[in-house]
Amino acid sequence: MALITLPGGMRFAQRTHWRLQTRTPSSGMGLDGRQQFLTREARSWSCSYQVEGGWDVSADGAWGGWLAFLDDLRGPLNSFLLPVPNGRTPWAAPGEVVFVTDWNGDFYYESGSGFVMGEGDPTVAADAPAGATILQLSGSAGEFLRRDAMFSISGWLHRVAENTDGTVRFNPPLRAPVTAGTTVKVGAPRVRVRLPSDEAAESAHAFSQLRGLYTLDVVEAFER
Repeated sequence: MALITLPGGMRFAQRTHWRLQTRTPSSGMGLDGRQQFLTREARSWSCSYQVEGGWDVSADGAWGGWLAFLDDLRGPLNSFLLPVPNGRTPWAAPGEVVFVTDWNGDFYYESGSGFVMGEGDPTVAADAPAGATILQLSGSAGEFLRRDAMFSISGWLHRVAENTDGTVRFNPPLRAPVTAGTTVKVGAPRVRVRLPSDEAAESAHAFSQLRGLYTLDVVEAFER
């Protein structure tokens, strides 16, 4: 599965929340009538985005870049890194303000100048195996991550369930092991995704003549 680069000049807004789709296997009812479920991790991320900025049909316009990007994706066969808005801002694009901590706005990142948490993105404080759901993060940037904040590690996306002084419990479990010192992207998370189907690729070509808005449905890409 090739990793395709997103075209420039586009803005990406969430139309839905990032949600973990559950696939809970069951072996049916037992003799006592109770439903029997198999306990295993089978959740994966999905989301729907609105893409703006593809109406420019000039020689160097975004339209051509968007169509070429969709050609390279080849439906669900290839993947790409998608920006994830973290907190209250609806847009996710390089240079946008991205809130990551408390709901009152006391701690947040801002790309550029002004109210910037000096340490930047936190790092993993200790090695953790695949399947882990708790990480110790270094520095105040990890200490103040609020519940529901998103972060990514090597293109894998996670959401904070609770945070006690930088000891962060999250969902879903780590897809791969991480080592101490690994950067945890909270200011501008990126998740590796693909289109879920050929039908989703078709809908990504459709846009409004009024504003040039495209719909982009994505699912987590496990193939690396």
